[in-house]
Amino acid sequence: RAVTRQFGLPDCTVAAGHLFNYTIPKDSFTGGKHRFEVAEAGERQLPRWMQFESPILSGVPLAADIGQHYISVKAIAENPDDEVAEARDVFSVDVVEHQSSRSNPELPAASCPAGNPVAMATVTVDADANDLRPHERARLLTGLAHFLEVPVAEASMAPMAPDEPAYDNSALMAGAGDSPSRLTAGLRLRWRVGCSSDVEPHHAAALKRLEASAEDGSLARLLGHPVVGWHVSSVQPTVRRARAHSHYIGGTPLVPAPLPTVVATETGNIVGERPMATPETRIVPTMASPVFDGPTVHHPHRHHHGEDHHARHIAASPTLSSVVLPTAALGMTPVLPPLRPTQTSFVDGAFGEVTPTFGPELVQPTSVGPEVSATPALPTPETPRKPAGGNTKPTLNKRLPKLKATAGNVWTFQIPADAFHDREQGDTRELKLMFLTSAGTAIEPRSWIQFDAEKQTLSALPLDEHIGKYQFRLEAMDNEGETVHDLMDINVWQHSSARAVHHKFRVTLKPKNWEYANSIDWQIKTVQRLARFFGDPDTSQVTVQNVSSEPVSLTWTNDSLPKHPCPREQLMALYDQMADASGSPLAAFKKALGNLKVQKVSVEFLGVCPPASSAPPPLHNKAPTKRNSIGQINATVGEILRYIIPDDTFYDFEDGTTRYLTLSFLSMDGLRLPESSWVQFNPRTQELYGLPFDGDVRRHEFQLVAQDSFGMSVEDVFVVLVQPRAQKKWAVEFSLHLDEDFEAFSRNISRKVLVAWKLARLYGDPDPRYVTVNTISAGSVVYAWTNNTLPYEPCPTETIRQLMSRLVHDNRTLTQRLVDEMKPEFRILKADTMPLGLCMDKGLPSTSVLHTAAPPPAAATPEVGDASDVPPADDDIYITTIIPAVVIAVMLLLAALVACMLYRKKRKGKLSMQDSSTFINKGIPIIFADELEDKPDPAKPPVIMKEERPPLPPPEYPRGGSSSRGSTPQTGRRLPRDDAAPYQHPTPPFVSGRPDRQTRPKAAPTYRQPPPYVPP
Repeated sequence: RAVTRQFGLPDCTVAAGHLFNYTIPKDSFTGGKHRFEVAEAGERQLPRWMQFESPILSGVPLAADIGQHYISVKAIAENPDDEVAEARDVFSVDVVEHQSSRSNPELPAASCPAGNPVAMATVTVDADANDLRPHERARLLTGLAHFLEVPVAEASMAPMAPDEPAYDNSALMAGAGDSPSRLTAGLRLRWRVGCSSDVEPHHAAALKRLEASAEDGSLARLLGHPVVGWHVSSVQPTVRRARAHSHYIGGTPLVPAPLPTVVATETGNIVGERPMATPETRIVPTMASPVFDGPTVHHPHRHHHGEDHHARHIAASPTLSSVVLPTAALGMTPVLPPLRPTQTSFVDGAFGEVTPTFGPELVQPTSVGPEVSATPALPTPETPRKPAGGNTKPTLNKRLPKLKATAGNVWTFQIPADAFHDREQGDTRELKLMFLTSAGTAIEPRSWIQFDAEKQTLSALPLDEHIGKYQFRLEAMDNEGETVHDLMDINVWQHSSARAVHHKFRVTLKPKNWEYANSIDWQIKTVQRLARFFGDPDTSQVTVQNVSSEPVSLTWTNDSLPKHPCPREQLMALYDQMADASGSPLAAFKKALGNLKVQKVSVEFLGVCPPASSAPPPLHNKAPTKRNSIGQINATVGEILRYIIPDDTFYDFEDGTTRYLTLSFLSMDGLRLPESSWVQFNPRTQELYGLPFDGDVRRHEFQLVAQDSFGMSVEDVFVVLVQPRAQKKWAVEFSLHLDEDFEAFSRNISRKVLVAWKLARLYGDPDPRYVTVNTISAGSVVYAWTNNTLPYEPCPTETIRQLMSRLVHDNRTLTQRLVDEMKPEFRILKADTMPLGLCMDKGLPSTSVLHTAAPPPAAATPEVGDASDVPPADDDIYITTIIPAVVIAVMLLLAALVACMLYRKKRKGKLSMQDSSTFINKGIPIIFADELEDKPDPAKPPVIMKEERPPLPPPEYPRGGSSSRGSTPQTGRRLPRDDAAPYQHPTPPFVSGRPDRQTRPKAAPTYRQPPPYVPP
């Protein structure tokens, strides 16, 4: 027998956190023996929260899985000789937020009166719900339900935030588990045990068993995970308004993955292809955003899609178009889905394309079978038959850039027309776009970002709690249902003036919710109308601080005003334009905001603008009070801790909230923490920050003291739990060598944290949440870290190369971007990259770069294609190192040459100026030995005889006449004796007989200074 669809698969609904158990009905398909293949429509596998064990689908969806999921079930005959080997059907699983009788008919009726609190029991389990497999989630719920003897439908699961405390301070009763702390994010298992603060008797006995089994570890062995504790608390049930459904009528629908277009062919048309019965009228919604006037009604009944022989009857006319509508039960309004992609069918003898035609927007249900068009279309035999699979899939033409939005500012972005391309339809404007989360689920109507499919525009209004990095999925679909997608990265940055706010305007509104499909629609409209009212050219000067729904209000600041000093007069002038002294809005302001219906306007002064107090000071000051205890703060080794003290932690009757009090961070002994402590406190920003390491893994207790302006104080004791590193293998480790004193750096936690913040800005991250510091060692300071988002297996080679490119160039020199980012606080000496584990043999270079060293020689440098490939910043090393060294060497060489010349000139023996002046001043000429000729004239006899001796001292001459004795030869004539004759100088010892020589100066007298002795 052929495999055919008989009754089809009914749709179903499940609440987030509850067990989903779906059995494929036996009468869904008929025929021979067959097996099932189940996957998400348009995908190759099921959603990650769902598993299939024939014939049962099971799983536990979480809050992130809320939306419609379309599941495709294919029945495949095990005997390939069957006439029809395959048949398929698609049904939807609607994951809703709250459980009701529609989502779970087995849920017992609530016994609590309407509006009264519900007593809920909670078990905290040390496991991450997002990392658990579908069967592990199901085992937790079923195991707990069987142990407590309660229906599985009453038990639910919810993941915990990392900083969420394990216990409720307002718990009615509580108990400990076998694990003192959480090593993972944790999850909660909940079920109802009574109303208000009363526990029902049969649940009281179960809680006694729970208390004993949780403490001795038997419950942990049953669940397969450690149990941190349990408690019972009174919870106010969530009231869902009926008109809340209007948000979903005209808004962005919960979008499933698209169902691929199925081309049905008659048996035997294509040789070798297995025939398959395809439901001709199965409607798969596209991503359009239609607006319907009627209410949304779900139809949980079976889909009667019609029999396969209807398609064969249409073949009587080769070119007839037909519309087959689903049969609905009388008295019910069917769900009107958006139009599905065009389906092309072929029949024997037809050469033209037969396209189903759709009627008007509102299609009424009918029980009439398929009708043949009265006017047949003219045959077009000249048109070639379009082969199966002739449609081409859209392609990604240009990747979308990384986008940035600022918290508090309106942000819009239109998808570029050249992002996608389809051969048959054209560019992006001709395709249908779908904007989904990275997991492929629809965007919630209350999300901070929304997509207009008609205008292909993204609109967002993020706030401070949305700061971070997000990834979305953008799909493009053609008319045949073929899709292609691209991932979009959107970073939400903190506003530059977020910490310098000195005022807040608040306007209370009463908008008509049915006029706005999404929550950010009325918010963006309010900001745009405020900007027009104040005469601003755009919305950049209006920064939204908070948005509340009960009552509907919007709080904003005006960024066009100066930050300091307080512009109180300008603020009051702006306030007077909107409202009077009592806060009632003026007529002009009401008219500017239109249908938003302004109810009240107020202004709050903060920071440098202290609130003006007209009341006299109180006679008796009241001490501050503690409103909400901090409790426990979780930190992880190697990760930056940042915790801002909540504004509602303390309150003072005279001064106000925590922001107006003076906070002090002390140890349990009441002492201030030293600067070397791994955690510090900034009193100006009221923020805790720190960087714990392996030696800090334990439970730390601190106290926070709040003091008012009169000196009275109140303290709050809280715990900082430092957890060890996650047992994870890293693919790579980066390190920077800082020119710092290691001892001083290791004692300063602020500089350690500052390096991580600078690294985050280097890679474009809003904060250092993706930086995990491994070690900080000496030499000078080696700061080693890794990116905790990198997978270990397989090795992310390309991602590592991109991260390395922010640190070093291909020629092993530091990038200027890294140097500039670290300035002026840090000077980088070196950057290292160390591949680890599976990445060690992937060819990743282990860089080792000295910032101050000259570049390596050309032989050791990898070849570079062109000189222009070298970054311009690398030329600085020649200017700062090579050229100065050459100039200094040349200057030293010139100085050496000048010194040699001066020394040689001095060796010539010239008199110095001092010696010359000595003899010139006395008027006595001196003849030195160097001034005489070395070789006398050989043609003349020597003037001085051999027997000549140095002259004797002058004799004493008597006054009487006597012949003189001396060494002078006799002249043969006696001088006359004259006693009265004056003293006569003796003649010189020799007189030159050479007429051609210059007359020598007279020799000095013998009794004063004899001439030097010159040997012959």
